[in-house]
Amino acid sequence: MDYNLNAMHLTRLEIEALRTGQPFLNTTNKRETAEWEAKKAKLGL
Repeated sequence: MDYNLNAMHLTRLEIEALRTGQPFLNTTNKRETAEWEAKKAKLGL
């Protein structure tokens, strides 16, 4: 049984961005950037 309903996994880069208040990830990977934008929207940031 999965108890992680609506859970979100954050990468080290995403946690660093949240911790430092950076609006962008320190990466040039378009997939990671797109996922970060979607997560920020879901979090209301």
